[in-house]
Amino acid sequence: RNKRDKEKKEKEKKKKTRRKRNKI
Repeated sequence: RNKRDKEKKEKEKKKKTRRKRNKI
């Protein structure tokens, strides 16, 4: 469970960064 939660959080972080980069 912990490993999956970590992966999910990292995936969400990547999505957020992608959105920010697109905005710039």
